[in-house]
Amino acid sequence: MALPSIETQLTTLQAELDGLSARLVEREMQLAGLQQDIRRFEAEYQTRVGPYYVRLDELNAELWERRAAVEPLDEDLRAAAEKAREQAEATRAGVEAAKSEGVPPRVELSEDIRKQFRKAAMRLHPDRAVDEADRQRREHWMARLNAAYTRGDSDGIEAVIADFEQSPDAVSGEGVEAQLERARRQTATLQRHVDQVESELAELEANASNQLRKAFAAQAGQGLDPYGVLIADIEGRIAEVEAELRAIPAKPNTVETRRHSGEPYRNEPNLNSTESPAEPRPPFHPEGLKHRTDRGEKVRSKSEVIIANALHRLGVRYVYERDFTADDGSLLLPDFTAFDSDNNPLLWEHLGMLHQEAYARRWEEKLACYQENGYTVGVNLFITRDEADGSLDSLKISRVAKFIHALTEEV
Repeated sequence: MALPSIETQLTTLQAELDGLSARLVEREMQLAGLQQDIRRFEAEYQTRVGPYYVRLDELNAELWERRAAVEPLDEDLRAAAEKAREQAEATRAGVEAAKSEGVPPRVELSEDIRKQFRKAAMRLHPDRAVDEADRQRREHWMARLNAAYTRGDSDGIEAVIADFEQSPDAVSGEGVEAQLERARRQTATLQRHVDQVESELAELEANASNQLRKAFAAQAGQGLDPYGVLIADIEGRIAEVEAELRAIPAKPNTVETRRHSGEPYRNEPNLNSTESPAEPRPPFHPEGLKHRTDRGEKVRSKSEVIIANALHRLGVRYVYERDFTADDGSLLLPDFTAFDSDNNPLLWEHLGMLHQEAYARRWEEKLACYQENGYTVGVNLFITRDEADGSLDSLKISRVAKFIHALTEEV
């Protein structure tokens, strides 16, 4: 059986070369697109969630520093405190960098642009170079082509192709055997690079950031708010660390604040009277006041919006997060305070994360404090809650609001 002629071998290799070129360009486009998606996701994630991690890291650093201060001879505590502070500073630097750079804009590329780029890239790709000088020349043209493609510039792509074709260096060598050898080497080079790019693509697909990006996209596709869920979880962890910090006061006789996720306040007067203080305390964690009620004030959750609106519609006079100083000096911040017909406080607490162990433990402490100060559930202290699945019994809220309204009515 006669061996294929050199011309036939060359034709076969050229077809294989074209197929490999197309495959390589396609994989490189996928890789570049995935890299862009991950960069955008990481920037958005850092911008939206990063500040909460900064707060958490700083609190952890403070916690370890206080522990180290209590046990100054414990080397492990000092090392942990130093490591926690470094982590806090690194997290803050990452957030600041993300904020300054912003989220890269997404360039929507049409299928026509994609086809145009594929065709041009197969022609210009450096892996089709015949020698090192040709490779360097092609890398120059490929860089111009990539820039035009990233901009979605169809005319720019055509201009790069025209310039490449008209370049004197585009003239190939002569001789069928020389062309066959070049084709063999080009095919081997292309195959190596296809394998390399596919390996990089698989590694990037398995990247932790990409897995998180896909999980967030899936949740968003189901109508969920993945960022909101994550932020709520971080806020719960922040509350736990704050609780630990309160157990290790920085100074003696520090007044403790017992809110669901509270922090210390100092030198607070007793504010159980209905009179407003001359200099009101700044809002507790004002960054958490995100939801606006019918009355125009901001509260921390959608459930609290429903409660505030229910009281407002009934004409109940109430104060949101009004200071309440217990007999032992602890400062509590009930969610809502109304006043009965004798001007006595009626407290309403809504529990949003009672399914979390640390939150439930802090609530038990707070409830005990209320009871020690003369408050009885169902009489002058009213409690509603979100369920673990996020559901809310609006009928119960309506009943409690109406009952409080009845207590505020003049007899």
